[in-house]
Amino acid sequence: MGYPEQLKEYFSDGGTLGALAKVSHPDIENMYAHAYELLEAGNGFQAGAMFTALTWLDHHEGEYWLGLSMARQLIGQHTKALASLSSALRCLGPDKPFDTRALRLMSSSLTILGKDDMAGRAAELATQMESLEVSVSAA
Repeated sequence: MGYPEQLKEYFSDGGTLGALAKVSHPDIENMYAHAYELLEAGNGFQAGAMFTALTWLDHHEGEYWLGLSMARQLIGQHTKALASLSSALRCLGPDKPFDTRALRLMSSSLTILGKDDMAGRAAELATQMESLEVSVSAA
């Protein structure tokens, strides 16, 4: 197996660029905290840059994709926000339960882009998922 195939297998099996570059977990957590500070301060461009770097370091972490989508929404890049949300949804798995935030954010961007039918379906799915979470936790 050649080097490109080894890298493809590495990333497919859960490997990250952050691990290859030996970026420490505390450094990544500090970047994540700073990115959210920028987002909360309304600085979508800088927050987007930080979240983009985080998605490069660990493309399997849905929280980074969610943050990137929120930054893109903040600066009016709703089509790009939808692409980021799609990546966030691909990060789900048995150890990462479904998070309706992605669907709510999708609904918001779809509404702004004039895709009301799709926005309504995303919002309805989020509502259904939240109802299931409530009924499961009450049981």
